[in-house]
Amino acid sequence: MSPKHSTHPTNRRQIAKALDAQTRMGHQLALQRVVDAAEKGLLPEVLDEAGRAEAVRLLTEQGESASA
Repeated sequence: MSPKHSTHPTNRRQIAKALDAQTRMGHQLALQRVVDAAEKGLLPEVLDEAGRAEAVRLLTEQGESASA
């Protein structure tokens, strides 16, 4: 079975949904942040359940530091 990479659209949508649920920033903004992070190589390489949770944590922390 091959690893689930950050470039797959389904992974991006799942991460955006979880990010929006945690931050209430809106799905479109969350999705844009996920896409930007994926293009910059900031997301974990393997996005299984643990990898997606780590991606949400990283993006949430990134958003908190940007607004501080």
